[in-house]
Amino acid sequence: MCNLYEQIQQACKKAGLTVSAMCLALGMSKSTMSDLKSGRKKTLSSDTIAKIAEFLNVTTDELILGKEDKESAAEEAGAIPNFEKLTDANKEKVREYVELLLTAQRNA
Repeated sequence: MCNLYEQIQQACKKAGLTVSAMCLALGMSKSTMSDLKSGRKKTLSSDTIAKIAEFLNVTTDELILGKEDKESAAEEAGAIPNFEKLTDANKEKVREYVELLLTAQRNA
């Protein structure tokens, strides 16, 4: 099984859904996920991963890298020293800023 498929399956399970139910809700082809599961397909488009992540209320890092949450992803990357010491409001500001930078980078 593909790791990405396993992460999606795990996120679906946490949300109380099956992968098939998620596909139906998102209007995705079940064959796409079947191909991912079997290894015929190695990955999904970034738009599809983002759509799945938003629907399952997880981050794209959780799906792609298996990160447990946004904080651990930032800490493990070493990108933000002392991230855990920030208030929840400031953590959210950091997340928003990172997303802004990534969007600007993609559009450059």
